[in-house]
Amino acid sequence: MSRSDDKRSSVVVHCALAFATAAAASSILLQRDKHGRTPLLIAIANQADLDVIRFLLLQTTSPESQAAMSDTLGQVPLMLACEQTGGCWQSHNMHRQVELVKLLLQVFPQAAQHQA
Repeated sequence: MSRSDDKRSSVVVHCALAFATAAAASSILLQRDKHGRTPLLIAIANQADLDVIRFLLLQTTSPESQAAMSDTLGQVPLMLACEQTGGCWQSHNMHRQVELVKLLLQVFPQAAQHQA
């Protein structure tokens, strides 16, 4: 999937969430693309702002289920977050990565033992 496809998907999700009930919003956030990625996985893969990731996690009725969902390669959100080391050791990016990993572990600590 190209970056422009991801952006289009993000717009669709944003519009759907703006007009959805809580139950419908939760359902939308669990939808998958052809690679098995949820909006949370797409956001992490594209290094979205932590507030966006927090929003995606906390808008579902079961944040731990959201954090446990893997893509077709078997990657859960924590695995994607840990893979993003490119430029990560710059001060701002390192702080973001640490905060992202902490957030994901708070929601779903069992992800630390997940194997793809």
